[in-house]
Amino acid sequence: MYNNNTGHIIIESYDMFKLGSQQSGRSMVEMLGVLAIIGVLSVAGIAGYSKAMAKHKQTKLLEQMSLLVANTRAAYANQPNYAGLTNSVAINLSLVDDNMKVITSSGTFDPNQIKNSYGGDVTINTYGTTPTKFFITITNIPAEACGMLITTDWGYNDNNPLEIYTINNTITSDFSLIASNCKNGGSTNTIKMQHH
Repeated sequence: MYNNNTGHIIIESYDMFKLGSQQSGRSMVEMLGVLAIIGVLSVAGIAGYSKAMAKHKQTKLLEQMSLLVANTRAAYANQPNYAGLTNSVAINLSLVDDNMKVITSSGTFDPNQIKNSYGGDVTINTYGTTPTKFFITITNIPAEACGMLITTDWGYNDNNPLEIYTINNTITSDFSLIASNCKNGGSTNTIKMQHH
């Protein structure tokens, strides 16, 4: 500081350590409070995000399966049966959503492999020489999505319902047994649905 009376510069000293220690106590408490709030918000955000992603995968799975069933029924509507229907045929006829197709290392679609929204395999096949029904097997399905699939209205009337489900190697049309098998299968259920 400059003294006008003497024309000299006066240097004043402050105890910086004392001044800093008084302020740092308040800012440390404030910082801890801010960090606690951020932590709580982060945990809530992650939980909400996880639930939203699970719901998105369920919705996507239902869309994928509905599209596959509808496209297959439409493609074979003028045919006497589903003879020859396989994953390869479904891919070649574009019955499968592009998001279900597996891209190879060369950048082309695998001609035989189909995946669901949970990353599990999807297999389409028939049985017999003149099959009037086709089967879709879906793997790696969590219990909630398993339950959603079995309660879906697949567009069949009362005289022609979706007849058989195979849940984790148990064949049944009893919904209470199906629900129990879905729950017991945890996050890795395998579902085989018979359509016509």
